[in-house]
Amino acid sequence: MQFTQIEFIIFFFCVLGLCTWVKSTPLRLRVILFSNALFYAYWDVRLLGLILLQAFSDFIIAKAINNSNGPCTKRLTIAGVAVPLLILGFFKYYNFFIGSALALFTDLQIDSRTLNIIIPLGISFTTFQSISYIIDVSQKKISPCTSYIDYATYFTFFPKIAAGPITRATTFLPQFNNLPAPNINDLSAGFRLFAIGMFKKVFLADHLGAYINFIWPNATAFDGLTLWIASAAYTLQIYFDFSGYSDMAIGLARMLGIRINTNFNFPYLATNISEFWRRWHISLSTWIRDYLYIPLGGNRKGPLRTHVNLLTAMLLCGLWHGPTWLFVIWGGYHGILLSVHRNINFKPLPSTKFQTRLKNTVKILTTLFSVHIGWILFRSSSLSEALGIMRGMFTLQDGVQWVHPFVIFIIIGTVAFHVLVNTSKSLFLLPEKAWYTPFALCSMIWLTIVYFPTHFSPFIYAQF
Repeated sequence: MQFTQIEFIIFFFCVLGLCTWVKSTPLRLRVILFSNALFYAYWDVRLLGLILLQAFSDFIIAKAINNSNGPCTKRLTIAGVAVPLLILGFFKYYNFFIGSALALFTDLQIDSRTLNIIIPLGISFTTFQSISYIIDVSQKKISPCTSYIDYATYFTFFPKIAAGPITRATTFLPQFNNLPAPNINDLSAGFRLFAIGMFKKVFLADHLGAYINFIWPNATAFDGLTLWIASAAYTLQIYFDFSGYSDMAIGLARMLGIRINTNFNFPYLATNISEFWRRWHISLSTWIRDYLYIPLGGNRKGPLRTHVNLLTAMLLCGLWHGPTWLFVIWGGYHGILLSVHRNINFKPLPSTKFQTRLKNTVKILTTLFSVHIGWILFRSSSLSEALGIMRGMFTLQDGVQWVHPFVIFIIIGTVAFHVLVNTSKSLFLLPEKAWYTPFALCSMIWLTIVYFPTHFSPFIYAQF
């Protein structure tokens, strides 16, 4: 059940109605937990028990950690982290590692075979939630949840179960102490975010995707200009698709009275690759920083160790996205970019306001170009396909030229919007109380309905 389907709209209105009607917080949490179970079961009822069992494992181990001390605490923490990693490893990476081993040792006639495994919905996101909860409890950043209902509600919360944002118990669970009934302010703010996210996904990302999905597998047939346009279109598609999902998830949660932090902050306005990762998929980048990069030593153990830590963190980030070597290469590419950026130290020179703006523009374009090349790796099904597309782009190969007017309109419109936001942010972000916001939202909804795609397009990050 996708957010863009009519079935979900009906489902959510029923949940919202029940949460409004129910007066006490404990009953409201039970309504949300039951709704979470229905949402998950609609996708695949066979795996509903698994996610509830994983939540129960986190709940029990966290309580045991809180009641232990010394070496026992460390062993329980390791066990609490190992459980979700083992579940993730089997369901998502078993075939990847077995396939890689078979490819390396075919002459040994290994009897192992890949399995036809159904990957549980949102398993990558729930794994990170489990790990952060166990570690936070062991480090006394949060007390263990005393109610399994509360923890299971947080763990399986349906707006963010499929593709995040990755929420942390430290900010999410305290809201359950006094969960208010849906009110007009939350409904208004939540609907605004949901409408913006729906517009990004359906009107922008899905229409770009229709163009890209035709170009990409047939790249050798098109000329270099078309490949540049298609790759630029994908750079926008993945942003609109994923930030659109995040906006919709945050908006749905807000309508239910739950606050989730922003997950995107105009990443394509970043002036360097480090800033890009502070603006892109913020819940993932901060998780990697806090639970992987810093525990590895961060930048505290010398320049060489810092580069190793950056590369390790980004290689694992790439592998987290999917069980293919191309994702690992994409992660390594970003790790190298981050390492290179740490070694670049420009002395700030006195400059005029115009020169400062010009330098920032050059930095933004350089960062965007670097990210854009990475997205070609991310989108391709093989390294040879990615290299073939890049070769066609940079050699301006001959072929069919297809300059789609609507795609060009979206690219130019997005560039213009980012320029305007960079100069007058508050005006173009549709503030909640601005008089023009309702008119803009109505226009977005109208465009979304009128130009609704004929083919169903799942969210890109839901596959991770």
